[in-house]
Amino acid sequence: MPSAAKGAEVSSETPERILGEDGGRAYRNFIEWTPGGGFALAILEITEPRRRDELLAWTVNEAPGTRVVEMDRASGKPLRPVLDEACGPPGEPSVLVMTRLEEAAERHLLFARLNVQRDELARAYALPWVIMIHPAAALELTMRAPDLVHFAGLWLREQVEATGPMARELSISVHGGSQAHSLPALGADDGSELLKKAKRAFMLGRLDEAADLLAQVDLRDPEGRFTDGVRFVLRGRLAWLRGEPEQALAQLDAARKVFEERGDERSRAVVMGQLADILQARGELDEALRIRREEELPVYERLGDVRERAVAMSKVADILEARGELDEALHSLREETLPVYERLGDVRARAFMMGKVADILQARGELDEALHIRREEELPVYERLGDVRSRAITMGKVAGILQARGELDEALRIRREEELPVYERLGDVRSLLVGRANLALGLVQRGRAEDRPEALQLLALALADARRLSLPEAAQIESILRDLPPS
Repeated sequence: MPSAAKGAEVSSETPERILGEDGGRAYRNFIEWTPGGGFALAILEITEPRRRDELLAWTVNEAPGTRVVEMDRASGKPLRPVLDEACGPPGEPSVLVMTRLEEAAERHLLFARLNVQRDELARAYALPWVIMIHPAAALELTMRAPDLVHFAGLWLREQVEATGPMARELSISVHGGSQAHSLPALGADDGSELLKKAKRAFMLGRLDEAADLLAQVDLRDPEGRFTDGVRFVLRGRLAWLRGEPEQALAQLDAARKVFEERGDERSRAVVMGQLADILQARGELDEALRIRREEELPVYERLGDVRERAVAMSKVADILEARGELDEALHSLREETLPVYERLGDVRARAFMMGKVADILQARGELDEALHIRREEELPVYERLGDVRSRAITMGKVAGILQARGELDEALRIRREEELPVYERLGDVRSLLVGRANLALGLVQRGRAEDRPEALQLLALALADARRLSLPEAAQIESILRDLPPS
């Protein structure tokens, strides 16, 4: 057993005890199902070395052939020889576990090298990777290696005592990591710890926390409020999520100017993509499409970033779908986007893009084929990765197809039993309120008088949450309530 795990406890309940019930099950599934299927990445945030070593010991015991690399030994060295030594004979490696990244000297350089060599390393060591890392270092990993963490199909945080936050399953923009552009990276000298925390809170969906931290940053550095591109981006994205599109556009345009002045081509492209997101949502499809094709895609092509190009192409497909150009949208996904993720071996991203294909097929009325993709191409991947939230979202899409086919009882069962309970366990308020509204609409569609009180209660709960969080869904739910047929 690797030295890091010597003397550590090996118990069959270790994953659940350390990561919580849902997180433990997800990690157990990752270790059981992913070996032999190529590259996959799980990131586990563990605070105490003792708990890290217990989880490491369980992993080594559960997956024969697990190789452990203490990454503090890799600081200042070429990565390939270190990983070659870990994955060499005897026997075939099954899982690669990286630990002690937080203890590496000049770890910011180590993280940057992991980021730059992401594609090369994923091809060379095409097996499941597990990164066990302290939460503070995980924040830095997010900032310094955004392309690497983009690969993460599973991101979990340890279960802490009842006095602290409950464990959550985390991944980079869950069920959206493959279609959402990252925020511009913080440079070596342009980010306080508070700003890094604000960026991380935003990435994890903790909008109130991000806004509070951002306000603290502005108080400590008022001058930077007008010169810091990352702060402009965060304020813009927060404004957009809170239903303030004009403010969002103004902040993002200010960020664009900052990055242009710096000559930061990549960050400018990211911001242009976010501007296109807002224009697309406002129905300004021609301008959004122009930005994608003229301001965003050429940058990623020049930089040779095939993954971000694929992300942008998927957004192009979204716009084409919105314009009713469904055949061209399907062609973009099938010919320009899916092959990239297939070449990279990114099964999670491929599953997400197959879901987009299913969306278009559903819009064309090809419900049987859309349902087949949901059940055969998406769900098995999320189940194998232990991605409970993405599974729940996909089950909601299945319910939507069944609802369109008139199979209302099964659609309602799925929403009640397989979708909403997951959001409740994960504390995902936004997905929960949307799910409640969809369940209410299904009850209304069924047309039974006895369903009306439940539908009204669900809509009232959803509306209260949407208003509390200042989300644009509040207006949609209010419209649904106004349009309900009289009792």
